[in-house]
Amino acid sequence: METKILSDKYKQNSASEQLVRIRSIQQKVVQEAAKDYLVFFGWGLYSLLLIPVFDYINPNIWGPAIWLISIVGTIVTWRYYAKRHTRVKLANKVGWKVWFALGIWSAASSLFTILAIGHIAYPYTIGGIALALPILAYGVWLFKKYNNEKSTTLQT
Repeated sequence: METKILSDKYKQNSASEQLVRIRSIQQKVVQEAAKDYLVFFGWGLYSLLLIPVFDYINPNIWGPAIWLISIVGTIVTWRYYAKRHTRVKLANKVGWKVWFALGIWSAASSLFTILAIGHIAYPYTIGGIALALPILAYGVWLFKKYNNEKSTTLQT
């Protein structure tokens, strides 16, 4: 009888140790995975902060600067995903429909900005804000979703 009690106690300790180990591994996986919301925050802030500058600085000067910043941002984004996805790929990823919709929105806001030049005051500011808001809003939504899933995953 005493042997059975000791055996059950050993199994409980072993199981609880395994649960602690599993939670630790889950936390490492979540920490190592790419966080899509960071990329949306980055590109949203890029649109919000850099496009409106065209209203205040000569486009012949600012155009090449923003082009160079865009290339650097693209390389940083690509490296971020390449580094994170080679280690861990979580099932939650941004689908092609979101990228397609944001691409259409980007083209529409760019077209609006181009057509508004000379007709309204500060077309680049309005265009930059129009472009940035959906990107930032989606980033916030992803951030909330990520934190909800992270807390749910780590609680179970």
